[in-house]
Amino acid sequence: MLISIHDYSFSYPDNQPALSHVNLDLAQGSFTVLFGRSGSGKTTLLRQLKRVLLPSGTSTGSITWQNQPLAALDNRAQASKIGYVNQHADAQFATDKVWHELAFGLESLGVRPTAMRTRIAEMATFFGIGALLDRDVRSLSGGQKQLVSLASVMTLSPELLLLDEPTAQLDPLAKQTFIQILVRLHTELGTTILLAEHELEDILPWADQLVMMRAGTIAAAGTPRAVAAKLHATGDPLFAALPTATRLYCTGTAPVKPETIPLTVGAGRSWLAQLSLTPAPLPAPVAPAPTTPFLAAKHLAFRFAADEADVLTDVNLTVQQGSWYGIIGNNGAGKSTLLTLLSGICQPTSGKVTLAGNKLTHYKEADLYREFLAVLPQDPTTLFASATVQAELLATANMVQPAMGAAAVVSGAADLCHLRPLLDHHPFDLSGGEQQLLALAKVILLRPKILFLDEPTKGLDAFTKQQVGTILDQLQKNGVTLVMVTHDLDFIAEHADHIGLLFDGTIVAESPTHDLFAANSFYTTTASRIGRDIWPGAITFEEVAACLKHSQNS
Repeated sequence: MLISIHDYSFSYPDNQPALSHVNLDLAQGSFTVLFGRSGSGKTTLLRQLKRVLLPSGTSTGSITWQNQPLAALDNRAQASKIGYVNQHADAQFATDKVWHELAFGLESLGVRPTAMRTRIAEMATFFGIGALLDRDVRSLSGGQKQLVSLASVMTLSPELLLLDEPTAQLDPLAKQTFIQILVRLHTELGTTILLAEHELEDILPWADQLVMMRAGTIAAAGTPRAVAAKLHATGDPLFAALPTATRLYCTGTAPVKPETIPLTVGAGRSWLAQLSLTPAPLPAPVAPAPTTPFLAAKHLAFRFAADEADVLTDVNLTVQQGSWYGIIGNNGAGKSTLLTLLSGICQPTSGKVTLAGNKLTHYKEADLYREFLAVLPQDPTTLFASATVQAELLATANMVQPAMGAAAVVSGAADLCHLRPLLDHHPFDLSGGEQQLLALAKVILLRPKILFLDEPTKGLDAFTKQQVGTILDQLQKNGVTLVMVTHDLDFIAEHADHIGLLFDGTIVAESPTHDLFAANSFYTTTASRIGRDIWPGAITFEEVAACLKHSQNS
């Protein structure tokens, strides 16, 4: 075995156990995917295998590298044999230029300049990033940054590659590109891969081992099909994290045969075709009742500096009062920039934004951001300034609530966002999903009439994502207008009323959610790609599953 983890436990300095009696083997050349809820111990486990990232704490049990204690590897061997890529490429960059980043690890190990140039050329060619070598890393798109981050690690030719949610911030196309590179590293170079991920749709078909963590323990491990069958049989909530084709098969087949479980869109389509189901269109969704336009953008343009090209050009959109509007598009399309213009954080170069019939510039800042408009940023920690979750919520509530009523309002927000057990915790000690729920609770306490959300499901496990969706659905039912930027097409298809597709600096398509996703072939949901030949118009897992059940019963 390349890596053997035996009866391993780890606790942080406050004696909080993070890992408990973990047993896991990684064979040479294997591809293992690790998943579980936020805070289940995935990142902690990965960092036990990379000494420079090992957190402070105490451990028991053993970790061996090729039958020798992992701790016996010297620093040079650790650096060259074990690579690590996290989800935040910016945090991993150590230099300014792409080629400097590729050279950094080689220079640190004292590789000769001639050998270094050869290795950089080899990696740039393999990864297809030769045209980026002279670019500043800050100018790259999210997908390009993650490829450069991976390439800089692979210049050292590690035997084991550790990845912590590397696709969490990527659009669908960039995610596919990154995964295909990983597959090539595994199949062509024999690199052993251990990857922690919440989004299993695209990566799971390539794995030979799937490991589910729960509360610091290994709750299930085996082949992807075997684990899928177990989660379905036990009704585990994290069954929702499995690929759409897998879930459709398990919910529509009895008995479930693990060896025939589909893992890909193609396998799912083949399985449906074998059932000889009668094609039938999905009943048209009920159109929402006409409402008043609440937010509008007219001919918006924006550039970061006078001597730079426009990032956004002639953007036009209209959001109805009480609706949920989703903005989708590739990395670097300008989605987050557009959100800053719509929310008044930045001013457009030209064009105008109107809110409730008035120009956005008409409102005073104190009126705009209290009980009218709120923004949930990509990084929820930018909203935190207090020592406990309860203090965070009280500080926000006191901004808009009478002092005597703040405690009651905080109690309600804590229950709505599932934060009551965490009230005494420090916000920075929470998992990523818990931090997102806390940030959402804070903006809810502002009682906004319109809420802007920038990638609110990024990096969330399937269970927490469902919680966020339920909370936002409730806000919309209460009359809050929602405008959400996202790469998560399955999530936005399930919840939004209207979608705007941003491309090349402008909105190129704007239509009701079902119309847009049903018409698209690539930029659509996984469920739509699987079931569209039989049930045109079914775009969510729930819709396709309901159609399948109806067809089987008729």
